[in-house]
Amino acid sequence: MPFPERVTRSSAEDDVLIKKVVEKVLGSDILRKELISKIQCDIVAEYRKEVQVLTEKVVQLEAELIATRSEVRKSVDDLEQCSRRNNLRIFGVPEEANEDTKVLVSKFCKDKLKLNVGPELMDACHRLPAKEQQQRPIIVKFHDRATKANVCSRKQELRGTKFVIREDLTRTRHFLMVEAKKSMVIDRCGQTTLCSTPGGQYVRRRQEEDYHP
Repeated sequence: MPFPERVTRSSAEDDVLIKKVVEKVLGSDILRKELISKIQCDIVAEYRKEVQVLTEKVVQLEAELIATRSEVRKSVDDLEQCSRRNNLRIFGVPEEANEDTKVLVSKFCKDKLKLNVGPELMDACHRLPAKEQQQRPIIVKFHDRATKANVCSRKQELRGTKFVIREDLTRTRHFLMVEAKKSMVIDRCGQTTLCSTPGGQYVRRRQEEDYHP
């Protein structure tokens, strides 16, 4: 069976045919509305995809920013605590007129801790602000960690007295220590305790379980 001859048209004829089809489509209100609706739906769908991609990217960047901020804050806190590694705060030392706090700390160490810690072993020493009608504590920066460690090792000598020696903690670590104290339940045997270490704090529960804030 012979095939019908293929009809060939010129490019100009194709353009005329396309133009007629477009004019016919645009001339029909129904077809025009359907075409516009379809175009709008395609545009909206494409924008939604782009918005979804951008939203996911923003969420990812926010999570990375939060993680970075947390790391930076921790690093800053570690550096600040490191700068305080030779510091101690001493509570209960009476204030004197025209006092020399280095001499007061030296006398305190000799009388209360049975240690000879001369003023030359202190790089800095002064009173800290306190609430009204409260005795101001003394903060002392020792020349080296060994001297501070010796003072800390004799804290048991202060049991039953009004004197207290504490680590010089950053605001963040001090807050953690206070919250840890609030949540602790110390039993009659004293098995639950809060212990301090040079440069930080840790909570010991039942002696065998340690939590490091």
